Amino acid sequence: MDKALTVMIADDAEDMRLLLRMRLMSDPRFEVIGEASTGDELSLMVDSERPDVALLDLSMPSMDLDHISEMKSNSPETRVIVLSGYESALKADLVREAGADAYVEKGTDMMARISTVISGLFEEAEAAPS
Repeated sequence: MDKALTVMIADDAEDMRLLLRMRLMSDPRFEVIGEASTGDELSLMVDSERPDVALLDLSMPSMDLDHISEMKSNSPETRVIVLSGYESALKADLVREAGADAYVEKGTDMMARISTVISGLFEEAEAAPS
C-alpha cells in the first residue's frame, strides 16, 4: 500500500465513532474521511466519496442488509466491514450474503481484528491476478 486507505465510520454511538477514529488515525495506513450516525447518511457519503473502506455498525438507525447491498452496488470498490455487538455465525453469514466483505464482533480486541481484516482484504486484492 503506497497511500493511506480512506475509511468512513458509521455508528450511532458517538463514543464508538470517536474510539474508532482515534485508533485509525493513529495508524498511518488509514485516513478517516467521514463519519455517519445512520445508514442513510453512510449510503449518501459512500456514494459521493467512494472510500476504500466503510466500517459500520449494523445496529443503528436506518441500517439494514439492503443498505449494504446498495452500497456495494453503487461503490463496488468499497470494502464493507460490519461491526456488531452480537456474536452470531448466522448474522455473519447474512451480512456476507448482503455483500459485506467482513464481519467483526465488537469487543476488547476489536481494533486489532479490524486492522488485520482491512490489511488482509487489500493484500488479497493486490495478490489477485489482473
